[in-house]
Amino acid sequence: MTGLTDTDFDRSILRRPPLITVILAAGFLVCPPLFLRFGPESVRMKFLELSQGVWSGFGGEERFLRFDAQHQVLGDLSSKSAIEFPFENCGDRPVMLMRSWSSCGCIDVGLPGKPIAPGGRSKVVLHVDTGDQLAGPMWMLAKIYTDLEPKRPFLLAAEGTVK
Repeated sequence: MTGLTDTDFDRSILRRPPLITVILAAGFLVCPPLFLRFGPESVRMKFLELSQGVWSGFGGEERFLRFDAQHQVLGDLSSKSAIEFPFENCGDRPVMLMRSWSSCGCIDVGLPGKPIAPGGRSKVVLHVDTGDQLAGPMWMLAKIYTDLEPKRPFLLAAEGTVK
C-alpha cells in the first residue's frame, strides 16, 4: 500500500498536463527547423544530452573541445570492447579532463592523464565489459568534466548489441 488515495492520484495527473503540453508544443515548434538544419542524428543527440542534464548548444557557440563524433553506433559488442572518442582542443588554453561519469558499472572511462595543448588531439576511451549483461541492445553514456568548465560536461554516447 503506497498511502496514496485515488483522489491524490487524480490531483497529481491534473497538475501535469499543462507542463506536458508546453513541452510538446515547444518540441513541435523547435524540432522541424532543427531536423532540417542539423539532421535527425544531431537532434537525437541533443535530446539525449537534455535527458542527462547536459546542454552543449546547437552550433551557435564553439566549445573548446571538438569530438570527431559524440555518438557511435557499434553493432555487435564483444565481451570486452574499447570505444574511442578522438577529440581536438580548439580553445586557446590547455584543457585537462578531470573526471567522468558513466551510465553503467560495466564501463570504465579512460581519460588522458595530461593536459591537452591548444590545437592538440587526444581521445577518451570507454572500456566496456559486457560479461554480466543480458543479450540485447545496450546504450552507454559517459559525461566528461574538464577544468575549464567543471559544471558543463561533454556527453559521449555509444550503442550496440550484446550477443
